[in-house]
Amino acid sequence: MVTTKRPRLYDLYVIHIHCKCVFLCTFLGVVAISVDRFLAIHLHLRYLELVTHKRVIAVVISIWLLSVFHRIPMFWIPTDVYSRIYLISGGIGLFLTTVAYIRIYVAVQLHRNQIHALQIQEGAENGEIANFARSFKSAVGTFYVYVVFLICYLPYFISFVVYNINGPSIEFTRSLLYSYTVMYFTQ
Repeated sequence: MVTTKRPRLYDLYVIHIHCKCVFLCTFLGVVAISVDRFLAIHLHLRYLELVTHKRVIAVVISIWLLSVFHRIPMFWIPTDVYSRIYLISGGIGLFLTTVAYIRIYVAVQLHRNQIHALQIQEGAENGEIANFARSFKSAVGTFYVYVVFLICYLPYFISFVVYNINGPSIEFTRSLLYSYTVMYFTQ
């Protein structure tokens, strides 16, 4: 006779906390990358002055620490308040990332038109064209990451909002779990 051992509630809770930690780390990483690309394209020469190796290390460590310790306030803040804080901070992150990529797209189009005009008038230097090509490839590559990020995280975010507005029900819980599974594929 084959017996199946059900996971204990404690095991499920530990897995849930681990997944939330990894999800938040990925989410904040994508937000940080979008802000980094935005700064690289808009600040040009000041970028290396502002984005130093020490600051990058500090941001990465902060992302990991925030991801690990973000569940601690849950123990003394009511669940509905914690959910609202979670929704507001997630909405701010999605908004920042979206605005950054819209601004990146506009800047890249503007730079592309300027370089094309220079090539037609007098011929641009090869270094300037190569630098633009690297910036453009980097912006496009991170934009693809952003699109995958939206495809995977937006259903969860919408389900979470609907779940918190309408309260728990079988349908909302099911959609939340399905979207949670889709979000898990980004890991």
